[in-house]
Amino acid sequence: MHRTAFAVIAVLIAGIFAGAAAAEDWTPVATTGGSVLVEEDTRIGNLDPIFSELFLPDQDEDVKLTSIVQLFPLDPGLFGIKKVKKGRAKATATCLSPTGVRSLGSKTVKPDENGNFVYTDDISGDLNCDLFEVQWDFLRKKPVIPGGTSIGVKTAVELIGPGADDECFDPTSLCLNDDRFRAEVDWRSFGTGPSGSALGFPRTDDTGLFFFFNPDNWEMLVKVLDGCSVNNHFWVFHAATTNVEYTLRVTDTQSGQSRDYGNTLGRPAPAIVDTQAFATCP
Repeated sequence: MHRTAFAVIAVLIAGIFAGAAAAEDWTPVATTGGSVLVEEDTRIGNLDPIFSELFLPDQDEDVKLTSIVQLFPLDPGLFGIKKVKKGRAKATATCLSPTGVRSLGSKTVKPDENGNFVYTDDISGDLNCDLFEVQWDFLRKKPVIPGGTSIGVKTAVELIGPGADDECFDPTSLCLNDDRFRAEVDWRSFGTGPSGSALGFPRTDDTGLFFFFNPDNWEMLVKVLDGCSVNNHFWVFHAATTNVEYTLRVTDTQSGQSRDYGNTLGRPAPAIVDTQAFATCP
């Protein structure tokens, strides 16, 4: 059987969250993401397997392993969620521990209401997994994926326990600055073009990236910095290389306060340096 070749656009975008390893915080401890490009029209069942790896040494707490696959066609108007929902995928998870490779099982996954394939599983800390791998295989022949479609993958490990915050793994959110601040972006393109919620990937504890159209084209960098020792405020910086309309909302999850930053359709997005964003120290 002919297997369509993939061009790997982004192999790994990883962020290990500083200070998030303490079990009592119950915060996500690591995420990773990337994408592959479908170069020509291909039946989804003929796609090569997609792999996502997450390196997390010395992890001995019970965790939730989550992996999401999402399709980003060049023209969402011609290839929408209804067609994606015809597909089925199998997620197979393994972990590498000091005692060797261990299978964590596999599940057949249907697309959710947003057209995303989502796999979750609870993993015992007794396994001492240092490396998690999720392999995605598409099972059905239909639908036909248009050439130029990007397939994005995001995988995360979260600690399990009272007060665990699933919002930090919502693919449309970035949790920044020890997960105290949550950033989200809604955007709209020209005319009848696409619109939606941007998907985010963390880069460091304070900084993350959003894309609008597909994972090969990063649109926005956002960072939330602790300036409390300087002017008793948390700072919000962001820069976007786009002229579409968007609203960036940053929320202090501790105080409930939020700030919105936006751009008007057709205008080059301005860079924002807001050193007075949140007077909510410490």
